[in-house]
Amino acid sequence: MAKDYGKRKPTRQKSSMPKQLFWLLASFLSGYLAATVFDFTSLSSWVNANILAKHKGTKPEAQVAVKEPELPKPKFEFYTLLAKDRSAPAQPKPAPVAQQVKPQAPQQPVAPAQQATVPATTPAQQAANAVVVTESKPVAVANTSRESYLIQIAAFKARSDAEHLKAALTLKGFDVSVVATVQQQVSWYRVIVGPFGSRPAAEKAQLNLAQNERIKGMIRKIDV
Repeated sequence: MAKDYGKRKPTRQKSSMPKQLFWLLASFLSGYLAATVFDFTSLSSWVNANILAKHKGTKPEAQVAVKEPELPKPKFEFYTLLAKDRSAPAQPKPAPVAQQVKPQAPQQPVAPAQQATVPATTPAQQAANAVVVTESKPVAVANTSRESYLIQIAAFKARSDAEHLKAALTLKGFDVSVVATVQQQVSWYRVIVGPFGSRPAAEKAQLNLAQNERIKGMIRKIDV
């Protein structure tokens, strides 16, 4: 006899699928909650941060409490000392001791000093007293003779020639003179420049004549 498979109802299979999904979701949620709630690392860090830190923080406070509190320094010391000074009774000052004044003995009048009489001295006596001692020294005789120098620039037999040269040099500022001499019965008229007090002065005038006038003179020494 053939079975009638069309009449069977698959109700049981449909009802079992939702139950399996429910249990899967329930197990997943329970595992997630267990993982988040019972996280040992975060739990240990939280315990260290909150509980142990509080216990450690209370120990120094207890140690600090053991120390004796320092008393504050008193203020306004100046005013307190001033109040003590005012409150203290003033000590009586010792009375000044009167000094005994001793009577001084009367001073004896001092005799006036005798004035020494000095005899007046006459000018003649003063001159006699003041004797000046002079040492005799040899007096050197001054040599009255002085040296003088002349420059002879020319000699002419005719006096007119000598006078002409003298006039020309005199106009140019030279001190010129004409001196007449006789040698071997012949008269000569010398034209002389000078005199000069020293030989350097005569040499300077000789150089001036040679450069400007083309005249070579001859220096001669004479005694005045």
